[in-house]
This record gives sequence, structure tokens and C-alpha cells, in this order.
Amino acid sequence: MQHILAIISYKMTHALKCTVDLLKNDMDIVIHVDAKSDIKQYDSIKEFVTFTEERIDVRWGHYSQILAMLVLLKYMKSKEKYHYISIISESDIPLKTGKEINTFLTLHKGKEFIGMVSNEQMSDFEYDKLKYNYPDFCFSKRGIFKKIYRGTKVYRFFKNARYYSLPPLRKGSQWFTISREFTDWIIGYLDKHPDYQEAFCHSYCGDELFFQTLLAISPFQERVMNNKDDCLMGGRYIIWEADKTSPCDLFAEKVLEYRKEAESALFFRKVSEESDFDVYMHLLNKL
Repeated sequence: MQHILAIISYKMTHALKCTVDLLKNDMDIVIHVDAKSDIKQYDSIKEFVTFTEERIDVRWGHYSQILAMLVLLKYMKSKEKYHYISIISESDIPLKTGKEINTFLTLHKGKEFIGMVSNEQMSDFEYDKLKYNYPDFCFSKRGIFKKIYRGTKVYRFFKNARYYSLPPLRKGSQWFTISREFTDWIIGYLDKHPDYQEAFCHSYCGDELFFQTLLAISPFQERVMNNKDDCLMGGRYIIWEADKTSPCDLFAEKVLEYRKEAESALFFRKVSEESDFDVYMHLLNKL
């Protein structure tokens, strides 16, 4: 089983260093480094990974997140040897060893690990994220214009003309593990239907809708590992804050505890940089 780990990163972290150290002998690792970031900060791991030539200026919730993910999927497609790709961030670390991950994917070959919530779980605002256009100021973490635009729902005057040509929307986590076959299908569909991708150019958090909507119209939906939790469907262990808007910090040294709570998960996030990563490495290297 040839598996490639694809990482979207804007800074070097302890979590990223541990991930590379733990998995470098069991799978290839490719990293998309944000165009705004100094790539020299990754010198400590550069001999163990490949960096994508194309680098996107990624902003939270912006269409650029979709573009960065597509860079990684296209990289996987260009290399015939890979059977699966896992996409994570620099704040994620493995819940299993590299050998355990490869064994798990071998045992479940033909399955897709990508979360998708039910239609009943989608609020009206999930549809609004794509139904209307969002200017660039909506993607700054702070800003009075962003608050006014969303708070007063001014965005409803700026409709997305391509929205009504889209398939029914579905939502889920943008962190997933999918097969070569599904990856090839995604790229092929986008090549044949450029209007689909164009419809997301001014979306808000469209990365949570883009791939799941494609999944729902593909022949691969039946191959998804079922779970009531859409994050676990994607092979990720994530605990959300009460308002469901942000993930809680998890701690690397609690890896054995998390493994018991999520036996089918491959990675966990969002990992605090205050974690004891030495303990984490010791625990997983003993397995």
C-alpha cells in the first residue's frame, strides 16, 4: 500500500516536526507551504519531504484553501504509485504509527475516509456561504467591515449567479483520506466542469462544501466509512468547542487516551504547541 501524506502549512511547528520524524520511513510526505511563508523555516525537515512547486497565498475560509488542496491532489495524481492520500495541517499529528496507518488502509482498501454531515445538520447559513459572494475583507481575522457585512447580512445583495447550477450542497471536514480513484475522479470532473470550481471563487468557507458536494454526486459515496461523527468518517479525531465553530486544543502526550476514544482515526487535531512532544514520540515509538 503506497500512501502519501499531504500537508498544508503556513509555519513550522513542533507537531509538524514530530509528524515527519514519525512517518518519514513509512510513506512519502509532500508539503504545500503558504506563499506568504519563508520556506527556510522548514530546513530541519527538507531532506525528508517534498515541497510543491506551486504555492498559494492561503487565507482562512477563502477560496485559496480549495486551491491549495487541489495542488496536493494534482501532485498525487501525477505520481502513479500512490493508492491513498491524507491531507492534514501543521497542527495535526498521527494517532497511529506509520505502519499502523498503512496496515489500516490495506485492510480497508476501496474505502473512502471523508466526512459528510446529513442534510438535516446543514443550517441556512451553510447554503448562504455559497449562495452569495464575499469580498476579500470578509477573510481577515479582524475587521469592522467583515462584522458589518455578515452581521447586517448585506451579503444577501450580492448573489452568486452560478449557485443555482450547482449540484445539491453537502458539507463536512476538509481533512480527509481518499483513494487514487476518487482523486482521479475529482480532477477529471473539474476538468470537464470548470463552472463548478468557478462557483466557489467568492464563497465563504467553501472548502467545507467543495469536496463533499462532489462526493455526493460521485460513485464513491457508497465507499465512505460510515460514522455518526463526520470527523471520524474522515479518519480524524477532533473535539469541538461548544459553539462548534473551532476545534479544542488537544495534547500530544494524551495520544493513548485518544486512541481508545477513536480507534478508527488516523490523525488528531488541533494539537497544542504546549504539548509534551517528547512523551508523544516515546509512546508511539513503543507501539
